[in-house]
Amino acid sequence: MLVALLSREQSRFFVSHLGTVEEIYRVKGQRIRGMLTDRVPRDRRDALANQLMKDEAKALASMTEVIGRELETSHFLLCAPPDMNAAFRAHLSKESLSRLGMFEANVHASPTEIGAAAAAIQEQLKVREERELVDQLREASPVAVSTGVQEALDCLSEGRVLTLIADDSYAADGTHCRQCGCLFETTQLSKCPACGETDLEPIDDLVEAALQQALERRAQVVFVRDPACRSALAEKAPLQALLRY
Repeated sequence: MLVALLSREQSRFFVSHLGTVEEIYRVKGQRIRGMLTDRVPRDRRDALANQLMKDEAKALASMTEVIGRELETSHFLLCAPPDMNAAFRAHLSKESLSRLGMFEANVHASPTEIGAAAAAIQEQLKVREERELVDQLREASPVAVSTGVQEALDCLSEGRVLTLIADDSYAADGTHCRQCGCLFETTQLSKCPACGETDLEPIDDLVEAALQQALERRAQVVFVRDPACRSALAEKAPLQALLRY
């Protein structure tokens, strides 16, 4: 997740990943009041300060979009004063707004403090994402989703998997073909069902092997942890896939 703390003094950007929060950018704010010299009529200073703040918020929104695309972040968490919040959100794309969550923290807080402040909303966003994904699996056309663990593994080997979804508690042994790379949930094989070779090796973590293949094939990986979502996933298989084709 991308985390942004905005203020007129400074704005800070963080990445939250696997429980760790790391600061990646810091942008000094414009000294808005200091830019308003005596040459600017008093009755125009507030309007000018407001416009300068909006311009800065627009630039920060553009920066956020770029960072989000480069890091392929799943969600975006924002902490900002009300005026900057509104101006900033006005320049975000619809996609970014749909993945946006709000939290509160001091702009000078440490990464650890920011992680603690954002933890609750992060968990809410993760659960929401899992529920949306389970709904997507239920509503998908039969040709767009795998129907069992082995079919998900077969589609993965064929490069057809768009998103690999696994119950976080699922663990199983399996078999890997060294020749063609295919994975199998059974451990009782004398030759590869895909290529016919006998160069097989047992693996003690089928999910880890599938995860590695998914990353190599640039597929998204999602682990389901919410109890209700895990129960819904178990109705078909603890390892499923949304397919590219």
